[in-house]
Amino acid sequence: MKTSVELQEAEAMFMEYASLHKMRMSSERRDILRFIFEQKRPVAPAEAEEFAAREHISRATVYNTLKLLVRANVLRRVQQDGNARIVQYEPVGWRHNRMEMRCMRCGRVVKIQDAAISDLIAAKRYSNFNYSHYTLCVYGECKLCRKSATKEKNRKR
Repeated sequence: MKTSVELQEAEAMFMEYASLHKMRMSSERRDILRFIFEQKRPVAPAEAEEFAAREHISRATVYNTLKLLVRANVLRRVQQDGNARIVQYEPVGWRHNRMEMRCMRCGRVVKIQDAAISDLIAAKRYSNFNYSHYTLCVYGECKLCRKSATKEKNRKR
């Protein structure tokens, strides 16, 4: 398997942290780290759990490894929607722009590809602030939820 430079650097950082704290870099920890890097997007703990179950890695190992990777400054916790209960993990070095639409009923997330919005944000200058990346989230109701709500409404009549 070809590993990216970012993954190699993250593994080296974690190995240094583990050695400093008298821990070892187990194959399970390495597998969890690689899984998160391979996703190329923020990963929910439940996704890491599903991966771990397929690999016969315990749930406790997943959560302990996520905590260790955050402490080692390899991953960062990202709160979705400003809600502390909805957490995802992503590599610390990522600097990517994200635009998405999120359904408030079912939680479905759809990525937005809009050059006009990207250009507007890139052209905007803020005094006393240089941004490195951004996340834009548009909230509403997806087509499927809207359709089911309409059916439900019609059924009640």
